[in-house]
Amino acid sequence: MSLHIQQMCAPQIPVKDFTYAFFSNSLHDMECREVLIDKLYEILSENGRLAIIEFKPETSFGPPHPIRISADWPN
Repeated sequence: MSLHIQQMCAPQIPVKDFTYAFFSNSLHDMECREVLIDKLYEILSENGRLAIIEFKPETSFGPPHPIRISADWPN
């Protein structure tokens, strides 16, 4: 396993064929989340997985409601 830390809105990830990419309660803060997700899909292996955990829109805690991500995002 390796850890890659990048400026998320201009990712220059030097590795191909990631097996997993994981976000936990952080994607809502990224203004460029569509660009980042597109890049991750480019570098995930054929059977790679992307896991995103976010606050539910109806909870009373977490980030402000206007920036929360719906369960059906990006549709």
